[in-house]
Amino acid sequence: MTANPTNNEAIEFILGMLIELNKMSEGKGFGMLSYFILMAIIEAKDILRSPIAEQEDELAMVQEIYASSFDTEAIG
Repeated sequence: MTANPTNNEAIEFILGMLIELNKMSEGKGFGMLSYFILMAIIEAKDILRSPIAEQEDELAMVQEIYASSFDTEAIG
């Protein structure tokens, strides 16, 4: 992978790593972990199929959700 990968290069690399992690997880019998990794694999494949603009929108949305999950005022 290059020093500054494109979105597709990055997601393809991540997808490859997830596939390898899933093989390891399934081989060791980590059922729930394998399930979550599989969900990430499905998401990565969906991102690869979506247009670039949608990828950037999805990333911004995920970053916003992630940032808000650490909002201590929202917790309470």
